[in-house]
Parts: sequence; structure tokens; C-alpha cells
Amino acid sequence: MQDANASHLSVVPIGHTVRPYGLPKPLERSTVHWCTRSEDFWYSVGHLVEPAGLGEACARTVLEHCIALHRADTVPTDAGVLSSMVMLRDRGRLTQEVMEDTVDYLDLIEGSAMAEEATLQAIAPVLRRRKESEVVDALIKAHAAHQPLDDLVDALQTVQLIGTTDAHPGMFLDQDVFARIDRLRHVERMSLGMKELDIAVEGGLGRSQLVVFMGKAGDGKSMALINLAAKAICSGMNVAMASLELEEEVWTARLLANLTGVPTNDILKGSWRDASQRLRELQEGVGLGRFAVKWFPPRSTKWSEVKAWYARVREEMGGLDLFGSDYADKILSDGRHDGTYGAMGEVYEEHRLAAVEWGCWAATASQKKSGVKGKADVDDASDSANKGRVTDMMIDLEALEDGNEMIARVIKNRHGPSRMEIGPFVTDWARARISASDVHAGSHAIQAAQPDFGAGW
Repeated sequence: MQDANASHLSVVPIGHTVRPYGLPKPLERSTVHWCTRSEDFWYSVGHLVEPAGLGEACARTVLEHCIALHRADTVPTDAGVLSSMVMLRDRGRLTQEVMEDTVDYLDLIEGSAMAEEATLQAIAPVLRRRKESEVVDALIKAHAAHQPLDDLVDALQTVQLIGTTDAHPGMFLDQDVFARIDRLRHVERMSLGMKELDIAVEGGLGRSQLVVFMGKAGDGKSMALINLAAKAICSGMNVAMASLELEEEVWTARLLANLTGVPTNDILKGSWRDASQRLRELQEGVGLGRFAVKWFPPRSTKWSEVKAWYARVREEMGGLDLFGSDYADKILSDGRHDGTYGAMGEVYEEHRLAAVEWGCWAATASQKKSGVKGKADVDDASDSANKGRVTDMMIDLEALEDGNEMIARVIKNRHGPSRMEIGPFVTDWARARISASDVHAGSHAIQAAQPDFGAGW
């Protein structure tokens, strides 16, 4: 390939030397790919990448055109980059050879790019360190020259948010809105662990959304979370669960019972040979996702402690698809609130925001108000009506008198149909299964294509 950096687009200020990032080739190519394919990626980190710091000539060319499009108030795309290059070629400012090399490069990186979330998590720290260094150098010079430091201190704080916030301008009412709205139809959905419930809500829970299972003691809230986790794991997803009620061993034993069909009490009593064999068969045949559970002291653990654990697990697993808490009522907020009303609203909102930040699914459970009998509504969660207002989906569970069945009522669904009663579902308390026909069969829980996260726990 010719050196496509014989720059027809100058994005480096005169006198400013850009140090090479020294990125591994797969990361550099993935970064360039997502700059041209994801609007969210571009506004989060892509617009901060300096083309001159990249190693491959074609990578620098593509990023230069992305920045030029950005300055023209146009979201960069691979098609936009190529259109820009055609215009320059027709004006004699770009050779056909450079054009062809860049097309080949875009095709190459499309077939080898890392996942968008993995790319974001890898490139964001690199950009933060680079910007931190630049701001610190400017602070030292300003201090030596007895100049004001306030703006630079603010800039240093802003640098810490790289990769967690974006510079997206928002959504405008123009012809592009229809394409933007249409994206909602193609959002990935995760099974709620009950096939009939998935059908009722048109496919399950959307990515980056929070579901809350509500019920009285004994209605099956923890079992619904276990059932949900088992379905996700059998679909190759990585799952982390914070338990503020059951010990880690008991939570895991119930999950194993769901996956293997061996009753929980048998596993806890040491009769787990069959469970071990069936788990091995699932791992070898289906390819289970990874799972972690950690017990936290109830009503003395703050949300920031729980989230920090999720983040560690996410890093160790190389990605997290579903996180949950059993259950959020027993987590303390980090802020100061007069009573539980505001505090619970914050804890539940933080669950949802973490799901958005990490691009994964979130699940928890809530007690129902003690005085509520029969059908509950969205404001009937204990302690705070804010729970129902915050969550994307709320499902009211009610165990029937015979104890072998339950009803699920969808009382809120922000992105689909609600106000529905589904069931009754068959409940197998000994094996922590609800409607157990295919929960452990390993069928895919997401309607869209799902990457392989590997087997093992």
C-alpha cells in the first residue's frame, strides 16, 4: 500500500507533534472500524483519536476523513469516508491507488474487528492517559507562569470521563429520525427465562435495560432471578450476581439444580455426582457462559461497593452480559436521602444506568407492599414508588395456593406491551425452575446474533 498519509487533510496544528499511540494492530484496526460504524463509539471516544498517532497509513487516512466529516456536522461512516475520498480524487488531490488501498483496508478491518464494547474498554484508558499527560503539562507551565489554573483543573476532571460520557449533539427532527427510531426494532433481546413471557413482551428484555421481579415473600423472586441467570448462561452469556440474602454456596447450588435437574437439597447434602457430570456435559455440549456470585452484608453495603465488584468481574471475564442483585432493596444508596423513598430510587436508577454504561442487561427484585392483595400496580413496590418509575420492565409474581404454579403480570414495559397476565407457569421449587421445558436446553436467548463468550465458569 502507498503511504496514504501524504496528507490532503491536515488535522494536526502546526508545531504540534503527536506521539505514536503504539496500539496493537488489532486494537488500532478495531478502533478505526467502529469510528466509521458506530455513532455512539465516535462521540464517546472516536473523535478524540489523533490520526497522526496511528501506525498504519490507511488508518490515518480514514480517521482524517472522519474528523473532516465531524467538523462538517456529519456523523462519520465508511460510506461517508469513501464519498469524501472520491470527491478529493476527482479534484486531483488524491490518487486512485490511495483510494483503492483504503477500500481494501476498510474491507480488511470489517472482517477482523473486535467487539465494539471490548474496543471501547481497551482504547478509552489509552486516550485518558494521553489527555491527562497533556493537561498536566499545561498545568505545570501555567503554574510556572503564574497563570489562572481553574480551566485546566476543570479540563483534568473532564478527562476522567473519557469513555463514560460522550459529546453526542442529541437527536434532531429531520429525515434521519426514522432510521434512528427504526433501530429500536433491532435491539438485542434476552430471554426472561419463561418462554410464554418472552412471547408476551415481544422477545424478552432489550439490551441495556433493567427488569424488576416484584412479589411477596415466597412468590418466587429469587427463583425468577436464578431461572433468568440459568437461561443466560446456557446461551453463552457471562453473568454476575450480587446476593444480599442467600449465601454464595446456596445461590450456586440452586443455579446448579436449575441447570442439571438435580434437586438443590441433594447438592447441598453432598449428593452432587450426577450434577457434576451433567454440568460437564453442558459445558462441553452447549458451551456455558461464565458465572460469578458474591454475598454482601444486607442493609450495610453501598451501591458503589456492589458496582465495583461487578466491574472487577467484568474485567476478569472479558465482558459482562447480565448482572443482577438478589435483591436491590437491601443495598444502601451512596447519596444522602431523607428516608428510603429517595434512596431506593437512586439504587434502582444506578442499576439501570450501569446497564446502559456497559451495554448489558440488569435484573433485580423487590418486595411488594405488605398491604397489597391480588393484582399489584407499578407503584406497589415496597419503600418507594420510584422503583417502578425507574425500571424498564416490572413483573409482578404471585405463587398460587397449590404452590406448584405461579402467575406473572407485566405491569410495566417501557419498550413494548404491558398490563398483561401470563401463566400459570409450572414451578419446580426443588430445582429452582419456572416453566422448565427449555430453560436448561441451551437454546439461544437473544433473537439477534450473539458472539461466543467461551465456556467455563
